[in-house]
Amino acid sequence: MDHGFTFIGAGPIHPSDLWFLKKISREGSRLHDAIFKIHLTPADLGPSKILIETRDRCNANPADFEDYKNAKVEAAKHLESGNVMKYKGAKMSSKLLQELAKKHGIAPGPPGPPK
Repeated sequence: MDHGFTFIGAGPIHPSDLWFLKKISREGSRLHDAIFKIHLTPADLGPSKILIETRDRCNANPADFEDYKNAKVEAAKHLESGNVMKYKGAKMSSKLLQELAKKHGIAPGPPGPPK
């Protein structure tokens, strides 16, 4: 917290997924009025496994990367109106994320209440 991060609580998927936010303001850059979010979470949680495996699969397989990228670009349109939950749900149009969610026992769609 010494570096300007604020603890906002547990994430919506699991109570061990801790979220910290920091507002970044750099005039004239893409980071003007941006939010930097850190998830501090055990590596053995399903959501953590999905993040790690998404990274690894996107680095190893161009088709997985394109699928994930296209879903995120399309989902980002919801951020323009400030709807973060619609963004998170729309990312799940990625076949890669659907596959990994099923593999790791996470229901596809926007995050629900903590389990």
